[in-house]
Amino acid sequence: MEYEELQALWGAYDKKLDKLEKLNRKLLVETLARKPQKRINRWLFRSIYGMLVGPVVIGVVLSPFIRDGNLDVWFFLGCLLILFVVVSLVVTYYKGYLSLRKVDLLNDPVIDSVKKINVFRSILFENLNYQYFLSGILFLGLLVIIWDDIYFDTKTISFLVVLVFVLIVWTKRKVKMNLNSLEKLKTEILELEEYE
Repeated sequence: MEYEELQALWGAYDKKLDKLEKLNRKLLVETLARKPQKRINRWLFRSIYGMLVGPVVIGVVLSPFIRDGNLDVWFFLGCLLILFVVVSLVVTYYKGYLSLRKVDLLNDPVIDSVKKINVFRSILFENLNYQYFLSGILFLGLLVIIWDDIYFDTKTISFLVVLVFVLIVWTKRKVKMNLNSLEKLKTEILELEEYE
């Protein structure tokens, strides 16, 4: 009788230890998932920010040039070029936002989460591959719109050259920063794999 009671007692303790181990593992995963989740939330915010701020900034920049004497063919051509860039960026940010919303670090297996991050990465870098092209179209559109209001002298041409150079350097730096951030995110997610 003592042996059977002892065996039942050990079985009960075994079940309690299993539950406790599962609970500890779950709490550990939730704690470790906070950092990558914060990074994902930042990317989600950037996507929303990119969808909303781009059109607003372009509207604010163009508003002084919208006047009766300036509404000519060149103005509308410049607006079409800028509209093409803005729509391209909004669509890219929206697709990225939708792909990131599918990432669930706590309920999905780690491999699925990394695959979803890779989908986001491909969407983001699809846009970054065309970044120079889109930046050039945006710059050309703005230049066409303000062409009549610019007096081309040495200072103006120097300013435009420096602006193009800064735009190229900033785009390269942005690509590198985004790549590093996504690699850190994938590393943090892969660290969760040993606790699954």
